[in-house]
Amino acid sequence: MSCLLDAQATSAQSSDELNFIFVFNTGGWDPTRVFVDAFDEVNVDMEPQAQRNTLGDLVWVSHDNRPSVDAFFQQYASDVLFINGLQVRSISHEICTSLALTGGTSGGRADWGTLIAANSKNTYPIPHLILGGSSFAGELGAYVARAGNDAQLERLLDGSILQQTNFSLETLSESYNDRIDQHLQARNRALAQRASSLPDSKERAFYESSGIAHQSLLELKQYRHWVNFSQTQTLSSQVEIALDVFEHNLSRVVSLSHPGLLGGTTWDTHADNDAQQSMLFEQLFDALLTLKIGLGQREDRMGRALSSTTVVVVLSEMGRTPKLNGTLGKDHWPYSSMMLWGPQLTTDRVVGGVDELYKGFPVDLSSGEIEEHSGELLMVESIGAALLALADVDPKKGPSDAQIFRGIIHDL
Repeated sequence: MSCLLDAQATSAQSSDELNFIFVFNTGGWDPTRVFVDAFDEVNVDMEPQAQRNTLGDLVWVSHDNRPSVDAFFQQYASDVLFINGLQVRSISHEICTSLALTGGTSGGRADWGTLIAANSKNTYPIPHLILGGSSFAGELGAYVARAGNDAQLERLLDGSILQQTNFSLETLSESYNDRIDQHLQARNRALAQRASSLPDSKERAFYESSGIAHQSLLELKQYRHWVNFSQTQTLSSQVEIALDVFEHNLSRVVSLSHPGLLGGTTWDTHADNDAQQSMLFEQLFDALLTLKIGLGQREDRMGRALSSTTVVVVLSEMGRTPKLNGTLGKDHWPYSSMMLWGPQLTTDRVVGGVDELYKGFPVDLSSGEIEEHSGELLMVESIGAALLALADVDPKKGPSDAQIFRGIIHDL
């Protein structure tokens, strides 16, 4: 069986598509604690005892309370790209989350990860796997699966979810399960035949989506012995699942989330900003170190290093105000930062920046250089369009009027 599954997985992966990991930090991080060097700005409260650190052309904010941040950049500064002064145009968590992930505010658009997954040339049992955080499927829900906070996906695959009811249900025998699988396979063929006979329409999309969902479930039942989808409570555990998933070519996109610390500490630091943000960034970069090392050590089923095929996007829905408030916290701010690494990105640099009032500078989208008089305000839609282009997906499938941030991708 193992050899058969290896052959199936390899045959489904016929082109050199890039994979994507999105790491979302819910609540609004403070970029001045890692990404934004504003030590010379009198209107920005930088952290006491923090200092500027530089390696190559990358500049970051260093502090003794965040050793994992320094450890990450001291090893991997040349692989990393910072985008600063990113405008999110709101200070509402819900609106900013939608903007950060889709480029729109309606919530009806599919997010960047789902668009990439749904427009893949290869086939995957779970094109876009959500291990944590928000997601927006739009009309592409058949390409998305959420592992669940309480191991729902794992229990669905092993059948134990049948015990999570108010009714007494008999455990099905293996032969009976096989008959159900055969029925689903026949239904998949019927759905595909029905879809192929219809013109492009919502009805055709429905039949196609139903077939994709059924087939994905059948394939996942075979792989569940190799990947444990149940441990999603922490970012570190999500990282391990993501590495397993890419190693077995189960997904093209995996979305992770740093939900905060046990005990209720979140990124939404309206009080005690410095201590809480410091702990959160330390935990985040500890997990990112594990991810970076794991991508370098592991290979997919075609023998490719995961580091050569994976783009990582680390973001939050908003930033924090430049000044501390009366409770030593920071409130919502419509400018943020993003960190990326992976193939074809113009790394070892910081693009964009903030002025003396902590507002984003206009940039030349073709180079990433600051152009105060002739540049464009740096919008998340431009980065999303660049990610779609990097994934070999038509950027017009996102916001149609978005300008591509070509300066962050080699030879685009």
